[in-house]
Amino acid sequence: MNTFKALQKAVADNDKEKVANYILYPLRVNDSEKSLTIPNKKDFMAKYDQIFTDAIREALVNQKTDDLFVNYQGVMVGSGELWLRRAADNPKVFGVFSINLETVTN
Repeated sequence: MNTFKALQKAVADNDKEKVANYILYPLRVNDSEKSLTIPNKKDFMAKYDQIFTDAIREALVNQKTDDLFVNYQGVMVGSGELWLRRAADNPKVFGVFSINLETVTN
């Protein structure tokens, strides 16, 4: 899963441009009160720091590939902070399609 490792490195390096290339647009960003749709790379870049919070970055950077949860919806990082899948229009492309800013941990 080379794409996943590359995404982790881009996030760890805080390389917003590279991270933006691993997003499947439109990106859905959820918090406890609402859901926001980020339609394109330009909007993602403008809101990067609000989307990739410390908690989101930490969940992704610390995720071990052996411990990833996978189901029919995609690949879950951490406790559901991020979800990744293959692009519907190009199965060779793999990226983030949903981010949950607030997750419940036990």
